[in-house]
Amino acid sequence: MQLLVCRLAPVQPGGEATARVALPSRDVQRVLFTAPLEDPEPTPGVRAGWLNLGGRRLPVYRTATLLGWREPEPDLHSHLLLSGDCLLAVHRAESMEPATPAQLRPGAPLEGSFRGVAAGAWSRGPELVPLLVPALLRRRAEERSRA
Repeated sequence: MQLLVCRLAPVQPGGEATARVALPSRDVQRVLFTAPLEDPEPTPGVRAGWLNLGGRRLPVYRTATLLGWREPEPDLHSHLLLSGDCLLAVHRAESMEPATPAQLRPGAPLEGSFRGVAAGAWSRGPELVPLLVPALLRRRAEERSRA
């Protein structure tokens, strides 16, 4: 299985990366650089705004906010992940990496806000990276947008 590894927050002083997640590459159709949004939301909620992509108006959801973390300021190198009928904003899409079945921990207990949107975890060396499910992220985003 191929995984798209993303960072949800900038690298902290001292070089330690924070808030890394992975998504199955089959669930992400495209990785785009951040673009100007239509109808940007005036408050820092789950939905950042809308993006017209090839004539389709798609919602853009703030992934870090959705997971209960502080959303970093988007910059020219931030990314949007096209997944089905929405875009997920991340600080950086870092790499595509293979994951063997032995590295996957289905249903591994994860702390806090990953419950409900993670299928488990991926053992990436000493790091245990949450394996997010884009369809569950979309569902949570839609629920929180309506609330």
